[in-house]
Amino acid sequence: MRIASRSSVLILTAILGTATLAFVGAKASATGAFRGPPAAPVIAVVDLDAVLQGLNEKKDREAALQSTLKDLQSRVTALGEEAKNEQAKLEQATAAEKPALAKALREKIIRAEFEKQYSEKLLGEMSGEVIREIYLKIDAATERLAKQNGYQLVLASDEKNPIPERGSTGDILRSIANKRMLFVDPSLEITQEVVTLMNNEYAAKK
Repeated sequence: MRIASRSSVLILTAILGTATLAFVGAKASATGAFRGPPAAPVIAVVDLDAVLQGLNEKKDREAALQSTLKDLQSRVTALGEEAKNEQAKLEQATAAEKPALAKALREKIIRAEFEKQYSEKLLGEMSGEVIREIYLKIDAATERLAKQNGYQLVLASDEKNPIPERGSTGDILRSIANKRMLFVDPSLEITQEVVTLMNNEYAAKK
């Protein structure tokens, strides 16, 4: 009788242990399936216009573009003066000299016009390249700053973009539709941090 009783106790203990493990496992599974709402992301905003205005690299590269512009304008002006001189010679030339002088004048005028168009196109492309390269640097610097400070989302702020006081209904509606931010808490602003980081890196490279 004692042996049978002891066996029954062992069997009952095993059954209770299995049931307990099953209950704990089911509870853990249910808890894992319901994790609750995710944590709020850490957000920052950047005013791209303000960053561009504050970058020393952009100022230096724009100054270089202005120097190039002056050189190109000087070439166009010189060609214009040459064309005026050819025009003066043509007016005082003899009938035998006029054909050759007229041809030279046409060449000067065509060359001056070509140089003007070339200068405008070249400067437009150079300016576009500068803006593109600097924007890519802003993007990379913002990413580094975000990873360093734990920002999970960085947005380009358009809160300060103005709505025109005058214009057609369509223009005003487009300006309103293009705005994505109506209010941004100043504590989210990291514009100056981006400017400082990029200016320090630029100074170090110089």
